[in-house]
Amino acid sequence: MEAWDERDKVRPIPIEDDSIAFAEDEPRWRDAVRRPRRPWMPLSIAIVAIVIIVGSVSVFGALRFDDPPPTGPDAFSPSDQDEEGSTTTATVLPPRLEDILPGTTDRLTLIAVNDDGIWALLWDPSFREPKAVPLSQDAIPPDGVDLAAFDSSGRSVAVRSCPEVVFQRRLAGDIRAIGCDVYVGTPTDIGTTPDIHGAADFIWHASEVNRIAWVQLGETGDSTVVTATVNPLSGRLQDAQAAFAVKGGPTLVQWDRHGFVLSDGTTTAYSPEGAVAWTVEGHATSGTDTAIAVGQDDSWSLVDRVDGSLIDSQDVGRSSVFLATSDPADLVGRLTDFESSYSLTVIGGGMRAPRVLSLKAQYAPIGFSSEGRYFLFQNDAGDTISFVDWRTSAAKDVTVPSGYRIVGLDIG
Repeated sequence: MEAWDERDKVRPIPIEDDSIAFAEDEPRWRDAVRRPRRPWMPLSIAIVAIVIIVGSVSVFGALRFDDPPPTGPDAFSPSDQDEEGSTTTATVLPPRLEDILPGTTDRLTLIAVNDDGIWALLWDPSFREPKAVPLSQDAIPPDGVDLAAFDSSGRSVAVRSCPEVVFQRRLAGDIRAIGCDVYVGTPTDIGTTPDIHGAADFIWHASEVNRIAWVQLGETGDSTVVTATVNPLSGRLQDAQAAFAVKGGPTLVQWDRHGFVLSDGTTTAYSPEGAVAWTVEGHATSGTDTAIAVGQDDSWSLVDRVDGSLIDSQDVGRSSVFLATSDPADLVGRLTDFESSYSLTVIGGGMRAPRVLSLKAQYAPIGFSSEGRYFLFQNDAGDTISFVDWRTSAAKDVTVPSGYRIVGLDIG
């Protein structure tokens, strides 16, 4: 170990092993080597930090941590100002379908028309507006389309297009002169050429998938009930067969495992082979596989679907009756129209007593939603569907974008 040389002013080599003890006779300056050389530096750093913080507060003002955080970039207020100071109003997003119909998990498929053609409006529960898919644009005159109906599975759809003269006669209750065209396919592809020409009416089988029947008008005034099946791969009709002949151009009211029910002022039930099962006076308005509603001037009656026997009847002025079923929920609904109000009676579904509620007769009835939770109505303009919860009578309206007219729907 070397010491300081006063003549050469040479610093000794620093000790690297601190574990070596000093001899008692070594100079006192070696103790200083073991102590911190700059004890003032931590204190100086703390003082500088305090000065910086105090200076920042004096320049920018005191911070308030209890203030709300600033508005995020995804949020918006009803009105904002641009750089020039002009006030602009923000557009409020429409609600999602699941917000309008709480608890729904099914897609709502609407067949609608506008000036540009026929469209499938696909409305998933998370959508704010439906997705529009064009169907046969320019191939089918949209003005003549008056009905679209889905089969029991919701995977096939038939769209009816009638000449203007037929459309006007249909409104007046006379459709015997000229038939309509029917296009059959899937909800997103109905083809460009008619599958059926000269049809007075058509109906899907109540339970069998892809099975359709129609009344084919004849040139001599007689007609034929024809049945066919939709090929699930091509979407086209196959296995068309004439079931039996009928007079005039009656309306198809019901087609199920018991056969057919047709009406033209007199309601007649036929077996699947075409034999007459029963006949009652009056025009059938709707039916199920258990009962048929028949109107007669100032009264209506319910008759048994199988044998035509009377189940119930009422004299209710000029009211009419509409029947609907929901097979998955095992429900039967009877809607009595009193012109200014409806009386809806729902039975089945394990209920101990019928559920009866009064509704304002504002829209035309459609029937139950597929799962049976709602009873559906449509307004005259064809742009709004009202979903009425028949348990509570609460109504939720679903309106399509402007310009569309709904001609058929399916939810499921």
